[in-house]
Amino acid sequence: LHVLGQLFNHHLKSKQQALPQALLPVPLHQKRLRERGFNQSMELARPISKQFNIPILSSYVERNRDTGEQKGLTETQRKQNMAHAFSIRKNIRHQHIAILDDVITTGTTCATLRSTLLAQGIKKVEIWCCATTKQ
Repeated sequence: LHVLGQLFNHHLKSKQQALPQALLPVPLHQKRLRERGFNQSMELARPISKQFNIPILSSYVERNRDTGEQKGLTETQRKQNMAHAFSIRKNIRHQHIAILDDVITTGTTCATLRSTLLAQGIKKVEIWCCATTKQ
């Protein structure tokens, strides 16, 4: 994951666009975090944060419940599974945030998280990932 973070840095350096004010790795539920031992999205965020001096909002948003894996679910089931999955724990003062995820399949998780942020008044939410898949 560290290498992917470095490659992401290289990609960002080549872009001529405004960087976000903060990074938000997709939060894992506590149960999933204990099982895995790390949050892969957080590991991607660390080198980007360090290189560009962008804060990571790791404790600002939480996954309310263990949504389980989305793999094998239909699009409708994914949306139902992710409904109300995230909540804001701390006031976010940044108006431009990038959500980081390692792999996006249908985009349901990031879309749900993005909606949660926009509902709190955040003006611009980008979604950054290393890979997308087609299911």
